[in-house]
Amino acid sequence: MDPETAAAQLRSAQHQRDLIADRSASPPGYHVMLGIMVGLFVASSYFQELLPRMTVIALFLLGCGGLVLYYRRTKGIWINGNRPGPAGRIATVGALAAAALYVIGYTAGHWWPVVPLICGVIAAIEMTVTGYRWDAVYAKELRSRQ
Repeated sequence: MDPETAAAQLRSAQHQRDLIADRSASPPGYHVMLGIMVGLFVASSYFQELLPRMTVIALFLLGCGGLVLYYRRTKGIWINGNRPGPAGRIATVGALAAAALYVIGYTAGHWWPVVPLICGVIAAIEMTVTGYRWDAVYAKELRSRQ
């Protein structure tokens, strides 16, 4: 194979990686909706009774299913954030931060009822920012894959 043909094939492969990276970007509003859902879920740690907490969990899971459906319908694919590499670490840290905020809201809510609400707002912002950061890192991974 001559060098010009090889270079053309490499440019074509890079172009395909760029197209895949562009296609994989989350649909408009996805991370904002996810952030709001996670924030409401974390804020629901205010409830100490089982029935309200179970209701919120059921609604949260339905909302997650709705987000997956929205992603698939707008993009034609679904990308799981749980993967090796930098994007996977970002997703893991984001999920752990939201879980920690839920626990803080639940435990501190006994003494100061406004704590779950504060934790919910922080979780909503954290999850939205983390989602956009995940998109950027994942696209960079796809574009630079050798």
